[in-house]
Amino acid sequence: MSALTGGSFRILVPARDNTSVTHDGTPDADGFDFGSSTTASITCPATAPVSYGTFTATNANAEAGVTLNGVDYHVFTCSYTGNGEVGTAFGGGTYTAFTISNLINPAPKQDTGTHTLGSADTYPVIIQHLDASNAVIDQTTTKVGVVDAVKVSATIAPQLTFTVAGESSGTSACGGSTGVTTQALAVPFGELPLGSFMNASQLLTVVTNASAGYVVTAIENDQLGRNGNVCTGDGSSSNSCIVDASVSGISHTTSADWTSTSDPGFGYSLQVVTAGITPAFYYNESARTFSAKQFADQEDGQAPQTLFSRSTVAQNDQVRVCYRILAAVTNVAGDYENYLVYTASATF
Repeated sequence: MSALTGGSFRILVPARDNTSVTHDGTPDADGFDFGSSTTASITCPATAPVSYGTFTATNANAEAGVTLNGVDYHVFTCSYTGNGEVGTAFGGGTYTAFTISNLINPAPKQDTGTHTLGSADTYPVIIQHLDASNAVIDQTTTKVGVVDAVKVSATIAPQLTFTVAGESSGTSACGGSTGVTTQALAVPFGELPLGSFMNASQLLTVVTNASAGYVVTAIENDQLGRNGNVCTGDGSSSNSCIVDASVSGISHTTSADWTSTSDPGFGYSLQVVTAGITPAFYYNESARTFSAKQFADQEDGQAPQTLFSRSTVAQNDQVRVCYRILAAVTNVAGDYENYLVYTASATF
């Protein structure tokens, strides 16, 4: 490299042609794109021998650039005010390099037979040292290889896990303590005392990678009928039915505080265990002691009701269902039963 007073370093980067296509921000086959909203630019060395004086950077896209041997080039220039120096190694450790930023790499070459998938397309980059009259004194050519992007792909299958787990007698649930040990598929209240509540609980757990989350619903096939017999309508006229909770104002859609043993029936409440879940209601809402609902009754034509939900993925969402039952003094002796169906639905 020569010492040239008031000279400049010019880097020529090949473009597709000398039209506006070469600086529209879209990758070009057969050349680099100069960019549009963010254009390419050169940064001159921040550290250099004092003999170079001050550097000034200029940039020009191929439409205003140069053409050599039929090839159009974007032009990046660092001019200096000093005398320069022989043999300066820019980017060699002591002095910083010339850096071109924001160029857009070429798309694969389009000429037949010139591009092989997985193999680099090479482009010549010319580095020139010009004197004060912009005559080229020194020149060298390097090459840049541009290879196809490597696509990394993976698939995660939709997942939804929903479990119902039993809990032991004595579990702290919905502000009280249970008196029954439950299993995943059974809530065996056993012999019911007259005039006092029996409480039990189960733990519902949801795990899903659904982007829009999940909803858990519940419905009973009927009210508790003696020997599983049908309880038509609300069942209140039959001594062979343990009706749904008979608290004033309660229904399968509306909750009410259930604390009086003058109100017989079967119902439930909810206790949120995992933060971030949206429950339909919960046991101590509105300063209540045991806010409860009836289960939706399939026999009576009622639709399943939402218990709780989340609008995004769930790692281990848990809600406790707290059951409460109180037999009426007029219920005839015998075995009573019904079935509950819980459903978890995810939106992927």
